Amino acid sequence: MRRSIMAGMHNHIYLVVTGVSQGHTHCIGGVTGEPIVEAYSHVHEITPTTTTYDQSHLHWLALRTGPAIRLTGGGHVHAFEGITGTGVPEDPAHAHFFEGISGLGPDPDSAT
Repeated sequence: MRRSIMAGMHNHIYLVVTGVSQGHTHCIGGVTGEPIVEAYSHVHEITPTTTTYDQSHLHWLALRTGPAIRLTGGGHVHAFEGITGTGVPEDPAHAHFFEGISGLGPDPDSAT
């Protein structure tokens, strides 16, 4: 396996604000899991809970980022998107869309 597939063990930070649903948004932020080899690249797991403006409720989500996106100046990032709901059967319409780009990771060709 080539070094460039994993670019060493590393994580990325992420921070996004969801779309509006029922008059409010949520903030999703944290640090990804370690790299997971997938095809000729790697992905990361994102498994946070969300916060809301008044802390009245949370949303849970679990997803994987897209593959590494090389940057011309070195390093890489990952795109991610999803929809999160409350998981409450009585409120299936309460969901939020989100999408974002992770923080900078190491150069995919580095050994670090």
